[in-house]
Amino acid sequence: QKASCDCEHPEGEALREARQAWSQRNLQRRVFSANPDDPHREEDKKCHAARAAVFAEWIINAFGAEELKAGGVLEVAGGRGELAFELSVKRGIPCTVLDPRCPGGGAPVAPWLDWHVSRPQRQWLKTSDRSLRSYTACQDHVAKSTLR
Repeated sequence: QKASCDCEHPEGEALREARQAWSQRNLQRRVFSANPDDPHREEDKKCHAARAAVFAEWIINAFGAEELKAGGVLEVAGGRGELAFELSVKRGIPCTVLDPRCPGGGAPVAPWLDWHVSRPQRQWLKTSDRSLRSYTACQDHVAKSTLR
């Protein structure tokens, strides 16, 4: 326990046991709240944060990677571009994001130059390419991809 904090801060073996107990409680909660008529196995489910990756996999399975690489993908209302990142940067499929949000007022339609790579995207980039160590290096890497 830290001197100025009332919370427990286990270390070493106690930390491992606390994590294991948390994992067990979390699993029991999911099992208890599961729908008995759900046709999908719990082990096959993905978290909400992985929805872009799941959708990207479905698109590739449905249309074929080579077909998509040849024609590209237009993502309409792409928001933060998570799907485009999955397709373009991770899988090399050309992708264009079309989002109706304006950068302000009556600004003309133009490429969005003020985009930023998110923390999960940077983490993936840094683990997949050891030469990418900084935020700027990750930004530059994505800027050179087939993502538009």
